[in-house]
Amino acid sequence: MPASPTHQDLLVAEAGTPRYERPGPIDNACLLQAENSMLLKANLIEHHDFEALPAEVWRYALAWYQADWRIVRFLRRDVAAANSTVYLDLLPNEGDFGNGRERSNSGKE
Repeated sequence: MPASPTHQDLLVAEAGTPRYERPGPIDNACLLQAENSMLLKANLIEHHDFEALPAEVWRYALAWYQADWRIVRFLRRDVAAANSTVYLDLLPNEGDFGNGRERSNSGKE
């Protein structure tokens, strides 16, 4: 089996300017429990397993790189907390919103 590419392997010299190769499509299917479920796998860690993006940033990433699935999650306000903090709700109730996950279609929502 060939070795993983090194930093130097990824660096491409073009007209004297170093550049990195463009990454492939965004793979969100690996975050889901099953293909027909909007449920995320247990024990996912933000910034390690996934990055949460604002909708506008996601639209650019989707246009540039394509993706297999669009997983939608919302920010919620914790009204029980004294300072009413905001958190990313990774495990919403199924009735909270329609189909919280959609198959991406050729880079278009």
